Amino acid sequence: MKRCVMAVLLASAVVFLGHASQVQAADKRVKVFIARYPHNLAAMFRDLRKDLDAPDMPIVIGELGVGGLEMGKRAENPDDHEAVAMV
Repeated sequence: MKRCVMAVLLASAVVFLGHASQVQAADKRVKVFIARYPHNLAAMFRDLRKDLDAPDMPIVIGELGVGGLEMGKRAENPDDHEAVAMV
């Protein structure tokens, strides 16, 4: 049996954050989670780099769902081009 070994170079990671990652809520547990979010996100990136043995790997953060929950209502107005485009 022949064995094939291939080297892979991971150049970067892209992470997209959605609206659910930004929502503020009245629930105390959610407020604690939101307060810890920057710490947890940084820890996830450190773990990712460590697990992939890529200590200098750049990470790009994108954002989805910008505009919040009111975009659907705003998009009912055809003159609100920003909301119409996002919905």
